[in-house]
Amino acid sequence: MTSNRIAFVSAIGLAVLALFMIGGAEAVNPLDNPTIIPSEERVDSNTVMNFAIDFDSGGDTVTNLAIDVWFDGIADPIALTCSSGCESGSPDGTYSIVGEGPQAGTLVASPGADKISYGFRATWDESEEGEHWPIIGETCMVGSDESCNVRVNT
Repeated sequence: MTSNRIAFVSAIGLAVLALFMIGGAEAVNPLDNPTIIPSEERVDSNTVMNFAIDFDSGGDTVTNLAIDVWFDGIADPIALTCSSGCESGSPDGTYSIVGEGPQAGTLVASPGADKISYGFRATWDESEEGEHWPIIGETCMVGSDESCNVRVNT
């Protein structure tokens, strides 16, 4: 009788543990491989910049996908368009600025002193908050993320 109780309590404990583990599991961020072009240490303020990121839905349904790049201190984000890999209506591929991008000097408050600090955001109908790179409220980490070490010359 005692061994049955121990087995029963152990089974309940394992079930509760499994629920905690499943509930705490995080989905993989579909935004990956952020890129700034050119990715040089210093650029002139009139250099045209481009930004790209890969999107991978992981096979999930994605409708009305919108991906944009935003900049620390700049009000309006810039919409990105799938530039490669989105064959047959698939949302998966590389998204970048199509056409002429912004000049580097417009992306920082103080050319000569500031580095371009940016982030990406993807939203679609099936996602309540969308996905962000790096995370909501953060831009790339200046000094710790090599893609965020582009200083704008005066």
